[in-house]
Amino acid sequence: MPCSEIAASRLGLGCAGLMRVTSATERDRLLAAAFDLGIRHFDVARLYGLGAAEAEVGRFARTRRDDITVATKFGLDPARGLGRLGRLQQPVRALANRLPAIRRALKKRAGSTVTTGNYGPAHARASLDTSLQQLGLDHVDFLFLHGPGPEAALDYRGLRAVFDEAVQAGKIYRWGISYDEVECFDPMAGLGDEAVLQVRETVFARRPRSEPYLSFGVLGEPLEVIGERLRGNPERRRHWSEALGVDAGSGQELAKLLLSDALAVNDRGTVLYGTVRVDRLQHAASVLDAPSPPEAIEALRALVAADRAAL
Repeated sequence: MPCSEIAASRLGLGCAGLMRVTSATERDRLLAAAFDLGIRHFDVARLYGLGAAEAEVGRFARTRRDDITVATKFGLDPARGLGRLGRLQQPVRALANRLPAIRRALKKRAGSTVTTGNYGPAHARASLDTSLQQLGLDHVDFLFLHGPGPEAALDYRGLRAVFDEAVQAGKIYRWGISYDEVECFDPMAGLGDEAVLQVRETVFARRPRSEPYLSFGVLGEPLEVIGERLRGNPERRRHWSEALGVDAGSGQELAKLLLSDALAVNDRGTVLYGTVRVDRLQHAASVLDAPSPPEAIEALRALVAADRAAL
């Protein structure tokens, strides 16, 4: 497949939070709702749900395999021993939903559930085989390195050999990297022209790109930061609302603007949207058919630029 093509839907479902849904029936309902709304790309990783999310996505994907694309990632894994706890998540998360103290304790320990990144060629090969086994699929459409930074010291030649081998074996169709951009770290140069980029991109930080790519994180940070700024200053909220032509203090209106902006910027690729609520999926899908007006998107960018120092 030429590098200029990404065979995935314009909107993809990020499944990092899938196991927060405590009922298997509700998880299936969420994935089916995404499909029914026209979302055809599903993004998962070995790490998600302490290793349990891939099996959930795979059970859904197997019944629709010819109609969807599936991405998984390697390099970040559940901390040693925690993978065995994946099956216990339902009762633990259900309890956490009822008891705020337990929910806070789980959030506090979240960082200890992830291993330090392992991006070596041998681990890439083994992780892919584990992912295919968990998904119950004979191939994935995309395989990504998961969140490496400058300290990863990537073995580009070794990794490309593994990727080429996996493509030849029909285990993957495309490969690339999913990460947060930082200064003095350009893994795409080492991976080469065939690599697919999946990158965190927000209205606060982005750069022009010549090739189609996948973007994630387009809503989370901007919604939180802008929302906090506007809630703390009624005059600023009024100013933003007048400029945007909507109530800037409305999370739904702001989400629509941010998603419209992300789709307009990444106009040939895929924007990932992560949620565990069907109503929010419905709202996101509606943006594809009825995005915010171009003048409102430009007004949002101008407001962010003018307020950049404070944001």
